[in-house]
Amino acid sequence: MTGDRYHFVWTDPDGSRHANAYPLDRLAAVQAAATANRHQTKGAVYAVVAAADMKTWKEYGKMDGITESWADAEPMMTNAAGDQVPERFVTGRAKLEDQTVRILRDKAKAMQGTMLAFKAAAFSDVHAFLGELFASYRIDPAGKRGGVVLKAFDGLSKVEISVADSLTFGPELHVAKELIDQCITAWAKDAKPELTALINDAFRVGGTGKIQVARVLGLRRMNFPDAKWQLAMVAISDAVRVEGSVNFIRFYTRAGADSAWDMITLDMSRL
Repeated sequence: MTGDRYHFVWTDPDGSRHANAYPLDRLAAVQAAATANRHQTKGAVYAVVAAADMKTWKEYGKMDGITESWADAEPMMTNAAGDQVPERFVTGRAKLEDQTVRILRDKAKAMQGTMLAFKAAAFSDVHAFLGELFASYRIDPAGKRGGVVLKAFDGLSKVEISVADSLTFGPELHVAKELIDQCITAWAKDAKPELTALINDAFRVGGTGKIQVARVLGLRRMNFPDAKWQLAMVAISDAVRVEGSVNFIRFYTRAGADSAWDMITLDMSRL
């Protein structure tokens, strides 16, 4: 059917006139792109004509090229708003920028895939070695393995696997905060403002919407003799929950036996 199609007419810099068919839902984006880029294409939009009226339009015979089917119309590019824009209304610089970004993105994805494969292989090799080690002692390793360090025979290279637990707090933390508030109230005359600020900061919700674990656990280093404080520290310990663990693998090398270890950096932002 032609009722849902329109011809968009324009003039090229060489004076030739063309008309491309577009469905109605694409027409607004095409018009907007043409208006925004008119000074760059050096062309002028003559008209938007319904496909049904195209052959009776007075300028029809003056067209140098007409695309009758919108499916065969010129190539389109998608802008940031999700609109389809004809390539002819995208500047050469914008196309070059788009091409540059896409090429680098594809290379980065390929590199990411290589690094993921290497990481998986590295863990597999270390676990295979540990499996052989346990087997030599006729031990079947059960459960989750912890951290381990493997060193080269010359002592100048090593591979280190570490395990970091992801911690959060249970409802006991509310009990701890109440007990600590009672302590501060009781110590009001003698408590330093810095201590109050430190405690309030420890229980403040961070940018991720969670209480920062390290700051709360750091309160346990303050060994006040007050019984409520001691009970609050017990409540903090009881509140700790292990949500999960993350395994890290790192690679190190050094120039000599007395030299410091240098980590082989695989993070591009640190290279």
